[in-house]
Amino acid sequence: MSKHSKKSSNAVKQRQIRLPMSLYRDPTANSLAGHFRLPYQVTISSDGVNRINTVYNNTSVSSYGDWSSLAAIYDEYRILAIDLSVACTAPNTSNLSNWIAVCYDNDDATALTTVAQVMEYDNHIIFPAIWSSGEKRSKFFYIPNSPSSPISWYDIAAVSQVGSVKFYGDSLTASVPYLNITLNYYVEFRGRR
Repeated sequence: MSKHSKKSSNAVKQRQIRLPMSLYRDPTANSLAGHFRLPYQVTISSDGVNRINTVYNNTSVSSYGDWSSLAAIYDEYRILAIDLSVACTAPNTSNLSNWIAVCYDNDDATALTTVAQVMEYDNHIIFPAIWSSGEKRSKFFYIPNSPSSPISWYDIAAVSQVGSVKFYGDSLTASVPYLNITLNYYVEFRGRR
């Protein structure tokens, strides 16, 4: 093992986290697997036609946090959960009467077209488009996992776990930054290189 590989491995090991056992109670679990939090932060703005219609695909996780360092160490991965934290950034002059809906879709990345569509999902949250500065909203999205249907493992070289976090809001003020979001992806890695 080269000096650089050892240093990279130690740095990644220091960022490893402990997750609740309920997240990875799985007969295919590997005791040598590593569990990590990969953060992604972004500001979401309304578009020119007064809406938010944004989708964050699970396949984008390869550009978040320490993915490249982890990909150099492990062969396989799977996303176990996503922790969403939202803060309002819209000015008080923006439209105050509408809602923003967020959901986790386990098998699709098609954008939402109405707030009502979110009600079809077990994993969802709906909140006002604007609320007090400094106050945060949050939602923990669990990826469905059971002994009879465990979360599949995916090859690091071909990031392909389906699913997405979807945002939708309409009748907003056009071209205004409404939300600062943080998506923390809880990912399990296995198969040391």
